[in-house]
Amino acid sequence: MGAATSLLFAPLSPLAVIVESDLPEFRWQALPGATSYRVEIYDSEFHLVMRSLEQRETIWTPPQPLERARLYRWQIVAVYKGNSITSPAPPAPDAEFRILDAQAEERVAHAPHRSPMGHLLAAILLGQAGLKTEASAELAMLPPETRRLPEIEKLIFSVPDSKTSK
Repeated sequence: MGAATSLLFAPLSPLAVIVESDLPEFRWQALPGATSYRVEIYDSEFHLVMRSLEQRETIWTPPQPLERARLYRWQIVAVYKGNSITSPAPPAPDAEFRILDAQAEERVAHAPHRSPMGHLLAAILLGQAGLKTEASAELAMLPPETRRLPEIEKLIFSVPDSKTSK
């Protein structure tokens, strides 16, 4: 298998983020010619936590929740011409993510999301939890005149990057 083909076959999400759901949706780039895929999830000590059944789709959600506040690594194993091919493979970085801790999830779940102030509060809570994409989406829901305020712009640009390690 050529290097160009192996570059196409890769995890897409979740990657280097904190995810809100304890049932995250796994997505990956298809390997042309693969007959099936299997997702494997490992804890930070590289112990197998969960494994999917063989499937043809490039999306999978675990049947049981993952433990909150834990760092996970995951990989896809494709069956290609009778061989197992794993991605990511060295020298590519591990596909890592963390599940949002229970306290932060509770705060985010109970934040009002209907009014401009609700969107602002949700953005702050999401940003503090490390959910940058979600925080940015909440900030985008603010009226344009509010988003242009210097304090709001500062908040928008100060939302921390989602990191898998704390």
